[in-house]
Amino acid sequence: MINALALTPSIRSMNPYACELPEIRTYESDAQLVHSTEAAIASVLARGYSLADIVVITGRGRDRSVLLDRRAIGAWTTRCFTGTFERNGASCAAFRWAWSYGIT
Repeated sequence: MINALALTPSIRSMNPYACELPEIRTYESDAQLVHSTEAAIASVLARGYSLADIVVITGRGRDRSVLLDRRAIGAWTTRCFTGTFERNGASCAAFRWAWSYGIT
């Protein structure tokens, strides 16, 4: 998405699919943001990716994110990193991320 409008010659906009620019989705309300995100996820799934391969990143931060406190986007349950780690019993040096389903 960076430089999709070719505003600078030093950065080349890329898409993982040949001859396609990154898709930029716009919205005017929080409801449209959720709908647009749901459509983007459906689009990626239609290309053959699995839910385990999809990450939604928001630039609004934890305090202003519309998506972070949702338990689902469309039909898909969301998970977010809690910011803490839990010990994995296999090794005292190994840790796994602690996940939450939405913000509770």
